[in-house]
Amino acid sequence: MTKIIILGAGPAGTAAALKAASAGWETILIEKDKVGGTCLQRGCIPTKALLEEAHTIDLARRNYGLTQIDESAMYARKDKIVADLTATLNQQISARKIRLIQGEATFVDDHTIRVNDETLMADSILIATGSKNRVFDFPGNAKLWTSDDALFQPFPSKKKILLIGGGVIGIELAALYHSLGHDVSIFEKEARILPNAPKDLVQSLMMDYKKENIRVLTSIEIVKITQGSDFTVAFNDQVETFDVVVLCAGRIPNIDSLNLNATGVVVERGLIQVDSNYQTSVEHIYSVGDASCRIQLAHVATRQALLAMDHMIHQTPVLPFIIPNAIYTPIQAAWIGMSEEELKAKGIPYRSYRQPLGALAKQKIKGDGRRYLSVNLDENNLILGVSLYLSDASEFLPFFTFLMENKIPFTQATTIIYPHPTLSEAIGELAASILEKSKTLH
Repeated sequence: MTKIIILGAGPAGTAAALKAASAGWETILIEKDKVGGTCLQRGCIPTKALLEEAHTIDLARRNYGLTQIDESAMYARKDKIVADLTATLNQQISARKIRLIQGEATFVDDHTIRVNDETLMADSILIATGSKNRVFDFPGNAKLWTSDDALFQPFPSKKKILLIGGGVIGIELAALYHSLGHDVSIFEKEARILPNAPKDLVQSLMMDYKKENIRVLTSIEIVKITQGSDFTVAFNDQVETFDVVVLCAGRIPNIDSLNLNATGVVVERGLIQVDSNYQTSVEHIYSVGDASCRIQLAHVATRQALLAMDHMIHQTPVLPFIIPNAIYTPIQAAWIGMSEEELKAKGIPYRSYRQPLGALAKQKIKGDGRRYLSVNLDENNLILGVSLYLSDASEFLPFFTFLMENKIPFTQATTIIYPHPTLSEAIGELAASILEKSKTLH
């Protein structure tokens, strides 16, 4: 029987373990904390649970005059969601007879792992150890929170909060804290927030944040942070005080303690190097997710893990796949494929179409203001890229991913019925409009 050791029980490691066990492999899964990894325990799931609750509270405040909330109850519900999902994962692992070991693993050599004073050997090893918060100190004596800390600390009263970093983590935390009534600022050292998101989505988000009095400052150079009863932040020749400061400066691969020097696995700039099949420089050692990929998304890591297992089990070559992206603010920003700025930079011909949702019945019911979806198409109406700025935009992404992966013209979206009233009706309306224009042109 083939034996595999998988390091890390986050979304990628767990998916790989379940697939390996289903193939009849002896499977050992090692996790130093709890199953589910950062995504379930300290990242995606608790963040989205809190954002969902905060958005509901915000709507109740705006529409019905809600004046008092119990943040601790909201955080307790988040904890229950995480606990329930953790229990489900443990049950799945147990049912597949996967051996789960809690402990910190290190390599002895390229086939051997040491964990909890036990030495284990395997035919294949998959590294899926994920990433950790990028932490650094500013001049001064301040001990800053990380985004992990922020998910476990409700506030009994209104706070003035500074988020350092205008990436996805900082943007989502800003929405959370603002919806709960706190005073929120974002400091970003670069010239724009969300550098990897399409420009139109960033502009829409910035307009909404400005309207909501969420302060976003770019090109900020923090000189010093001192801590007393509050935090004093010196930046760009200015000084300001805050009740809470959270460092949201991104994440780095979590591979320092693996002792990869014992294996021959190549690491460059802190990232494990892999080929198109996720094999490292040692062919029976694979790596997926944040440990070896700069695109730090749980669904990307999971997809890589399943494809890596297919290559291990069946020698199936890995083909490229299209990656959907979403930011889970109350009005979600989502995108897939190439933005207009990317298409222009690469000199790729395209046509761009936008569908406002203001007149849509479901949008009126949602009451979320000026929202839209836009598509970039080639001459055959194949999708080159999509941008969505609307409630639950992330739920639309699989539809567009399916069209793109299967090279189906967007105008084929006119051939299906859309339930009424739904936001999805906007897809059919836009596709019908484009189809009518195509007929006119020909």
